[in-house]
Amino acid sequence: MPKQNRQRRTGQGKTKSLHVHLTCDMVTIRVNTARLTSEHHPSALHGKPLQSVIATADKVAADRTKGHARRCHTQTRGCGSAIFLIGHNVVNCKIFDDYCFMRINYDLHDLRALHELARLGSFNRAADALSITPSALSRRVAKLEAALGGRLVERTTRSMTLTPLGELLLERVRPLLESLEESLQEASRIARGLAGKVTVGCMASVAHSLFSAAVVEFHRSAPDVQVCLRDDAGSRVRSMVLGREVEFGVTTLWEPNSDLVTQPVATDAFMLVLPENHPLARRATLRWDELPGHRVLAFKPTSSTRQEIDPVLHKAGIALPWFNEVDHLSSMMGYLNHGHFIAVLPGLLASQLKGLRAISLVAPRIERELFLARRRDMTLSMPAQMLWDILAAVIARASRHSRNQRKRR
Repeated sequence: MPKQNRQRRTGQGKTKSLHVHLTCDMVTIRVNTARLTSEHHPSALHGKPLQSVIATADKVAADRTKGHARRCHTQTRGCGSAIFLIGHNVVNCKIFDDYCFMRINYDLHDLRALHELARLGSFNRAADALSITPSALSRRVAKLEAALGGRLVERTTRSMTLTPLGELLLERVRPLLESLEESLQEASRIARGLAGKVTVGCMASVAHSLFSAAVVEFHRSAPDVQVCLRDDAGSRVRSMVLGREVEFGVTTLWEPNSDLVTQPVATDAFMLVLPENHPLARRATLRWDELPGHRVLAFKPTSSTRQEIDPVLHKAGIALPWFNEVDHLSSMMGYLNHGHFIAVLPGLLASQLKGLRAISLVAPRIERELFLARRRDMTLSMPAQMLWDILAAVIARASRHSRNQRKRR
């Protein structure tokens, strides 16, 4: 029902510019009474339903909301017109200040009912396609007609046809329904691991040595799911997980964090990597205090490798053996492949390198823990969970193999 109308008149009986708000089930309109004539003064609308509004103006923008109505604040003073349909009387108004449309009461089932009815041309066939009764289908169409305020379907005992309004609505709605169906089918394929993409963060050393083997195994079960690898230092991988840049990560340097769920997958010991013709290559093990005179190639001090090793050596009173430094694993591999350098690398990586010798370092033995990590408030998709499980198995298997190699030596 409309709010109470208020009007104020001058001594000459003329109406001042006073805003009157009219509210009904479909729209809220603010009318400037200064431009209304006596034949359609807002007071004449009191107690009557305002069924629809057709408006044209130079700069009108209707804000269609999903919930409660709100004003668009679109001014059309002096350049707009509106037609109010009140019962069977058409009333013209030369100016309105703003308007907004409230949500029309319909649901997706109503639109699908109209779509199937038009496609199959029969209430019975359309009802069968939707797995409902013809009477339920008829109620859905009637509900949509009531919400829109016009007839969409002409019904007879022998046939049905769409009205011009029904044809217009279906022309606009059909591509939207088809696009929606395609989107739902695509989402279903992604949810079932048949399509989509999984983004994973991984420490560079694990990415270089083991990640590709995990992806090959993953693609046997999910051949059409893309895998996007973000390889970086362990601390950066952790930040990517927390920042939702990746679905999960393979990392180390762990500190407790209540926002994360972690799964330990392996213990990885650091080893010395050197050319097979190096004087130290015949040794089964080396002590850390034997390294300072050999100019060991190192990662930068902020790397996860150095943050694992340096504090332990300082505590043991052992001089740091580092000489040349690099930022990235690719640069480290370039040095090692040249054949004149030695370096300390995680065992899982060291054991995978061809043409190089890996020697266990002891006194002290320094190890790192590898974890899979995801945010606690995120549920992994089916393909992401599959890749999580495969990576855990591949890393654990490689860790066991590395330990067995060291024992045989």
